[in-house]
Amino acid sequence: MKIADLKKIGATISNITNDIKLPELKFNNKAEKESQSSQKENITQPTEKKIVISSLDDMSLWLENLSQDSPITVKSALESQLEIIRYIKSPTLIDTTFDTLILNLKKSLSLTDSEDMKNEIRERFTLMMQNYIFFLDARLQTSLSSKNKESKALLNTAGEMLCKSVISTATLAIPGGQLASIASGIIIKNVFSSDSKDFTQFFNIFKLFQNKQEEIETKKNEFYTTIKNIILKFDKYHELIGPSILINGIIERYAEPVSDYAFNSSINDINTEISNIQKEISSLNLIQFNKKKLLNEQLSTLKSHLNDEESKKEQLYKSLIQIAEKFN
Repeated sequence: MKIADLKKIGATISNITNDIKLPELKFNNKAEKESQSSQKENITQPTEKKIVISSLDDMSLWLENLSQDSPITVKSALESQLEIIRYIKSPTLIDTTFDTLILNLKKSLSLTDSEDMKNEIRERFTLMMQNYIFFLDARLQTSLSSKNKESKALLNTAGEMLCKSVISTATLAIPGGQLASIASGIIIKNVFSSDSKDFTQFFNIFKLFQNKQEEIETKKNEFYTTIKNIILKFDKYHELIGPSILINGIIERYAEPVSDYAFNSSINDINTEISNIQKEISSLNLIQFNKKKLLNEQLSTLKSHLNDEESKKEQLYKSLIQIAEKFN
């Protein structure tokens, strides 16, 4: 797809797998509406030729062109969506994506006094946050799974979520009065459908880690540490983000696996030690009293440590659920 075609931006945005109704934007006042309409006039004229967006590069070009002529209240949202696409495209990129999302959300909200527009902006950012976390998970599961069908289905679903997020964000840049008149000019395909170039590249990169235990453990540690840190940032910025069923659901989904990962390894190690000592004690004869006493002392210490670890795990889980409840 050529940049010249992108600049024409003809009609509605539709997902190849799901028809999506574009919501009409609300404006703070007449002047804001007229200003946005004027800014968009040169890039949203209907065109007979449909523009097909079928790759991450196409998405990036399209959003970049929308961003160039967008009002300042919308630019940060478009830039955040571009940041997510850059992260998805580059598996070696140092991840500052979530922090960028928070900074851009704060910036976007500060640039409008309209509560309706603020709600629109928050909705788009929560979709992006959900999509970002889902791709983090898709990366991990593709690295772990030897069952290609499951990994490919997960990537396909991640692609559908990305399309919906891009579509939703793009509607902020298109004047509400023109949404109906530009009804069929752009088709956004699932860039992670099984026959796409991006799908093949993504899948081939991350399946290389399958059966490489050391690298898999490193990726699992990175994933669960990142998810835990994101949830803590959700807590820190919950007033900025606002109520969100999506964010609530994300936190509830990951609260248990994050808690399990944080403590299950040490709990399993302690249980193994306890089992070994119990076997050793049972093998001792009556005259080995001193050794048995020493082992029982070790056993008592281990059981106390086990209780502490299990208590910490439960406390972490409860604290994460309490964060989720702040988004109700």
